[in-house]
Amino acid sequence: MYFYPLIAALLVSVVSLSGALFLAGPLKKLLNMHLSYLSSFSAGVYIVTAILIILEASESLSIGFTILFVSIGFVLFFALEKLIPEAHHCSHDGCDTTHNEKFASKVLLSDYFHNIGDGILIAASFSASVSIGILVTLSIVVHEFVQEISEFILLKEAGYSNRKALYRNFIVALSVFLGVGLGLLIKDMHVFESIILAIASGALLQVVFVDILPHKTQGNFSHIMRHSMIFVFGVIVILGIRNIVPHTHVLEDEHGHHENEDENENDHNLDM
Repeated sequence: MYFYPLIAALLVSVVSLSGALFLAGPLKKLLNMHLSYLSSFSAGVYIVTAILIILEASESLSIGFTILFVSIGFVLFFALEKLIPEAHHCSHDGCDTTHNEKFASKVLLSDYFHNIGDGILIAASFSASVSIGILVTLSIVVHEFVQEISEFILLKEAGYSNRKALYRNFIVALSVFLGVGLGLLIKDMHVFESIILAIASGALLQVVFVDILPHKTQGNFSHIMRHSMIFVFGVIVILGIRNIVPHTHVLEDEHGHHENEDENENDHNLDM
């Protein structure tokens, strides 16, 4: 079913315009104060989602292969991050005002490939089940909200106008549809679907343990406790949503629907 992944991709693309919220006076001050806490919240959401994805992938892969592909995802995205800078560091320590347009272009390029990866993950997760797809989409939306605001700040500091920064962010965000298209091409290959899920879970864990948590464990005890509580709140929220959303397999539902149609057609032929 193409409907769910495409709607999810559209939602992720719209989130790229969240930088516009930074233009509003009251919201700008509020986001400046609490953007780091949103990052901690997204870490809690990500870690639960990663674990659920690993469990989903392990249904088709052996434990050894699951660990292998999770590790590959972790190392691969760690290496890519070192090669191509990303904007989300602005949400941790504040943006460096010396960023120039060349650096901003590299960040946009990184975001382009990042969104393709998100699209592939969205398609694969909805192929696994509706509940996993919804949880993955919500996780991506939360993290993208933080990252897109950080990226908007960075582009502004690089000399972009408000309109140009929002336009570039939105155009780059549309690459998520390319990722969804690639993911849908392999949705019928169940083994590849599980491999993609395992690699993606490694990427999510890399974001949590390399990009976010190390920055939250620096500072005084009060700082660490506040971010820890927000992290736990993210875990609780995503687990609550997980219990509400039914675990429905899209492909199985479609297969069952076609089988019912065939049975009804056969019954009709027998009656004739």
